Amino acid sequence: MKFKNKINIKIKKNIMSENADISKGLDKINALKRKIILIVKKNKLIGTVTDGDLRKALFLKNKKITLKDIMNKRPKVIKNGIKNFKEEDAFKVNYVPILNDKNNLINLGNLGAVKNIKFKNHIVIFAGGFGKRLYPYTKKIPKPMLKIKNKANLETLIKNIKESGFENITVTLFHKNKYFKNKLKNKNVSFFTEKKPLGTAGSLAEINYDNNLPIIAINADLITDLDLKNLMFFHNSHKSDFTVSVKDKSFEIPFATVDIKDNKILNLQEKPKRDYFFNAGIYMVNQKLIYKLISKKEKIDMTDFINRALRRKFKLMPFYHHEKWIDYGTIKEYLRVRK
Repeated sequence: MKFKNKINIKIKKNIMSENADISKGLDKINALKRKIILIVKKNKLIGTVTDGDLRKALFLKNKKITLKDIMNKRPKVIKNGIKNFKEEDAFKVNYVPILNDKNNLINLGNLGAVKNIKFKNHIVIFAGGFGKRLYPYTKKIPKPMLKIKNKANLETLIKNIKESGFENITVTLFHKNKYFKNKLKNKNVSFFTEKKPLGTAGSLAEINYDNNLPIIAINADLITDLDLKNLMFFHNSHKSDFTVSVKDKSFEIPFATVDIKDNKILNLQEKPKRDYFFNAGIYMVNQKLIYKLISKKEKIDMTDFINRALRRKFKLMPFYHHEKWIDYGTIKEYLRVRK
């Protein structure tokens, strides 16, 4: 039929110029329901840009980068019903372009919808801390269960995770564990209760997983609108062993800084701004790392776990977290977000 050789009007919003810079690409993909950018010339697909492509490019944000510089020139496609990808690719990318026999773009395919994929990766939520910095608010209520917008933050986090398509959720507990179990008993989640504090990573080696898929781990006291599918697609497509979500923040030093070398002043800079990346408390890790690097019943924090993986030369990837992110770890921050 003739209409099959014409581009579906619904995907025209996904098309961008190859000369657009990555900041415009980020604005575009955040606004799209189907998160893929299509680069087209004369109706022919010349490349695609995914959420993961943009996240990698954002680490180079000081350079002038266009979508042409980062696009995949040989993307997965469906052509006349024939696919150039395997079933497992559905865990690396959600949408694929559909082409006709002349390589003209005509539509977008949704792998998740076609295969009715349900993600079986285990999600581990760390909720065993004492919340001492928020005392006296945490005197009776554990920190993750403090209310934000009239609802316990951990309940909101669990709801968002399930809406992303993940259902195998385990909450690790220690302090006030009975409180959690009582409040979350109808949320269809599992619990792992530590007999003694195991740090922010030790419980990963104690939980019984029913598959070998990578684990997603997240701190219970975060407020974020990150879609965990994007983290999974990024981790799988880059064949990462350990993916760490990071945020960036600029700090202005309130003094003129002095660069000194060999007892000589090289340069003075008035109130410089410095950019830093910090750990956002969301991770995806292959299970083999857990078993190789963490001993049973070992108390270990996530930072030490990450450093062990670095020393053993595993592939660690940073995941640029540009979405909303708040850690209400201080009384001042908690009162701010509660308003």
